Amino acid sequence: MEEILLSMDIQAEKIKLIEWIVGVNDVTLLQKISKFRSKSVKEAFETNLKPMSTEELETRAVASNRNIEQGEVYDIEEILR
Repeated sequence: MEEILLSMDIQAEKIKLIEWIVGVNDVTLLQKISKFRSKSVKEAFETNLKPMSTEELETRAVASNRNIEQGEVYDIEEILR
């Protein structure tokens, strides 16, 4: 039950923030909010990154070489299309 209340409180707070942001007309403040969002997204992404083990790196290299040998490659023009 407490989880539901907490979830509802979070949703209510999100709505309050959205309503507040919609009314903001200060460009400087919006830029700060945007920078904060970008930084938060980047940090969240980097938190989930895990270093590759030597074995994983070697396995990927072998698979890449196999793909190249089998002609499973694309040149930049194909990728851009």
